[in-house]
Amino acid sequence: MRDGYYLSTYINIDEYCHVFDIQDRHDFNISLYLKEKDQVTLVHFWELERITGFKQHHFSFLNTEHAIEFINGLLATYQLTIDDMVEVWGTPKISTVDDYHPVPEQPEYAYHGMWHLFSGIMLHTDIFQNEQILALAVDGGPEFNVAPSSAEHTKYFYPGCYVNKGEITYFPAHSPGQLWTYASMRYVMREGSLMALGSAIEFQNVKSYVRDSLFLFKKGSDYEICSQLNLFFNEVEEDFYNLHPSALNSQFTYEENKIAYVMNVIQEISKVIMEKNVERAIAQFGINPEHMHLSLTGGFALNCPTNSYLMNKFKFKSFIAPPCVNDCGMSLGIALYAFYKKAGKFHFNFENAYYGDNDDSLSELLQAYEPFVKKESRFDAGQFLVDIQNGPICWFNNRSEVGPRALGNRSLIADPRNSEAKDKLNVIKEREWWRPVAPLIMEEYQNEWFIEDLPSPYMLQTSTIKKEQAAKVPAILHLDRSSRIQTVNGRDNSDLYELLSIFNKETGVPILCNTSLNDRGEPIINKLEEAFNFALRKKIEVVYFNKTRIEFHQFDEYKVQESEPRMRGTFIFKNRYTDLIYRRFNPFKLDKKYFGFAIFFPEITEMLKAGQEDEVDKFLFERSKDMGLKYETLKKNIMISSQP
Repeated sequence: MRDGYYLSTYINIDEYCHVFDIQDRHDFNISLYLKEKDQVTLVHFWELERITGFKQHHFSFLNTEHAIEFINGLLATYQLTIDDMVEVWGTPKISTVDDYHPVPEQPEYAYHGMWHLFSGIMLHTDIFQNEQILALAVDGGPEFNVAPSSAEHTKYFYPGCYVNKGEITYFPAHSPGQLWTYASMRYVMREGSLMALGSAIEFQNVKSYVRDSLFLFKKGSDYEICSQLNLFFNEVEEDFYNLHPSALNSQFTYEENKIAYVMNVIQEISKVIMEKNVERAIAQFGINPEHMHLSLTGGFALNCPTNSYLMNKFKFKSFIAPPCVNDCGMSLGIALYAFYKKAGKFHFNFENAYYGDNDDSLSELLQAYEPFVKKESRFDAGQFLVDIQNGPICWFNNRSEVGPRALGNRSLIADPRNSEAKDKLNVIKEREWWRPVAPLIMEEYQNEWFIEDLPSPYMLQTSTIKKEQAAKVPAILHLDRSSRIQTVNGRDNSDLYELLSIFNKETGVPILCNTSLNDRGEPIINKLEEAFNFALRKKIEVVYFNKTRIEFHQFDEYKVQESEPRMRGTFIFKNRYTDLIYRRFNPFKLDKKYFGFAIFFPEITEMLKAGQEDEVDKFLFERSKDMGLKYETLKKNIMISSQP
């Protein structure tokens, strides 16, 4: 391979999907690499949701020109364009070569899962080349409509592998991901919220459903899978209805108790599924987990309780995963597989989470927002101690972290000793009272405060606080005393480590509350102007932007009530050209709200042509009932299987 810049893209370019807002992929991301001899460096990682403001960005580019214009805007940071790339990978219509896919070498496995797998096992090539890794790529399933293969649905969705000093042996794995995807649709809650609610309410003597869950490994259409899952969830809910009222937690609503009960069951099944994956691999390869590393990737790897359960049970040497374990890290896996396939041995090290955007526009924004700025000054340790105890405060610093979780550079932080801190943070973010906030903790103090001593730089582990320490930090605890922790050291994030050190020196507590800097339904804030907007709308008096302390005032004079639109308009076209595309793909002038359904359920096309919309509504209502989903949820989440 030639030295130079390489671009990896996980996006979609399709006028049909653009005009009809059909999701082929989601969590679009793009990453830039520099190859110099045998050294590969990740230069920049862009998550489109942070740039455009669309949560889990799935909006397709209208055409190649649209995509290139957008990408060149990103590359301009480095005075580059797409023409300066040695190769471009990952997306049909923009990839410059077609020899980077795992399909020829591993035809039995969906390439989506293979790319997840490599985003973990190649994260540190020294470990890959010289040690042993057991890896599992587990999520809700692959995309089916994007090249290189049209037969992805016939392959193993979830690959695992055993790495022994650079030699890889693959095997198929099982994933609990479909359980969580379905639960999210059924209860109209994000998976993270479901996990938090399940942790918030603990039920005694929950019935075991493990043997009944084996049908989840069967393949089928989305309709068939959802229909099976509906029957299973109905069974679990029926057992909940039979509980004595005294078994319920009076702090929560009846519906919250029900969902928590179901998620207790799903969490237990998830642990068993993953445990059996590991046990099968141990038996197959005759390996000792204490002598090897565990790598988990795919969206299910965000399930901290399961990650920690596996680490504690099997005593692996370490846990390997990027912060972007879900689809927002796919361009990382695409690139690492391509370098592995095309370059052979190379050196790569994923150093920390902070490969996102920087923003040095503070001086200009201070002028633009001058009426609302009461005072500004450089960082001072003593003043920070006063501010954090009066907090919460906004902390925006240096390059943004990558992945779905705030890892300290785009955060709301607060004093963990204040029991009201969590409530204040949840009010600011307009979310449920029981939602926990995560602790930042100095890495070297973890074993003094938590029972489990697993490093967690990317917030992918759960630890239980020691009983004697719990009363000191009430704001960071789930109701079961567990916490989704982030361990911090001076090497990975010196400024964040400095905050913790200052607080610890004064209070004897090496912990701060941390939650993401964003509003309800909004991606994590990416740029300073978005942070200004957020702080003024939420009436947050003190913020620290790139280590500059700013006091705001005159909040009532700030009339903006919405979050910054970011670049949403870049993806929403409505003009004569898109109207022509609409008519070309929809010659029968079907109502747009039904168009996707006509593809997913072909039998309704004739109803629509005949103007029988009432019959279509009845049909879809029955289908949503079979799947255990609300009609509106089905419309929002339906997967389109092919183009017309």
